[in-house]
Amino acid sequence: KDTVRRTAERVDRFEILADPTQSVDRYLDLYEAGVWAAYQGYHKASVGGPGTALGTNVLSPLMRRCSDRNLPLSFVSWRVKAQTGEEAEDSFSRVEVLLDRIDFRERPAAIVSGWAMDDRPDAPAVTLSFLYGLTKANLEASFAELEGLTWGLAAMQAYEHLGPVEIPIMFDPKDELSGVATLQEDDVRILLWAKRMSTANIFVSGMRWGRTYEYVRSVVGLRRMQVVETLELRAEDPLLLEVSVSPGSPVFLTLTPRN
Repeated sequence: KDTVRRTAERVDRFEILADPTQSVDRYLDLYEAGVWAAYQGYHKASVGGPGTALGTNVLSPLMRRCSDRNLPLSFVSWRVKAQTGEEAEDSFSRVEVLLDRIDFRERPAAIVSGWAMDDRPDAPAVTLSFLYGLTKANLEASFAELEGLTWGLAAMQAYEHLGPVEIPIMFDPKDELSGVATLQEDDVRILLWAKRMSTANIFVSGMRWGRTYEYVRSVVGLRRMQVVETLELRAEDPLLLEVSVSPGSPVFLTLTPRN
């Protein structure tokens, strides 16, 4: 109660974490006591949990307890360990199934409250795939200590260079590369990654026929992006580009109109 009262104006959410060494029933009792204490501290507090891996099997009992006893549950949260890059969407789908089984008066939001990854040779590709999955899942928020992830900060900085509007992109062959294409006003910005040395044709739709573009290819490194190629291209729709990407060096492409 005192913590919420002191920090309510600065903190958006309060997560009541489950301790994996304690029983589920013990956590449910602690959550019930904690959520009412939080509301005594601030009557509009956003409180949720359990903030553990889905395999601990705490989330479903927490939902059921909150539904049965009409306890506040503003959000459900869980942690993920990225191994393939697909865990964000996969875990969200599993949580959606659990939420659909409970008759909530007000459906809780979904939050990945932490994610981690081992240091591995394909860390750039896995990190970027996981981040992309987070953007596709219908999450209210996601949190991670990026400094604890080898490619965390570099991946986020690369994503910050993308535009706000995603546009279609196709690969040939399909399974060689992964990536996302976006628009920043008239600029086309594409981020590509691969889990093994890959070469593929990419097709970008929505280009203005006959328009001239400056094409810049950069390699994403841990500390910065380095420009390795600059060309002038005349666009077709779709625009065809052949790109090679190595596992440890994602590629960032920009197409800037010249006329």
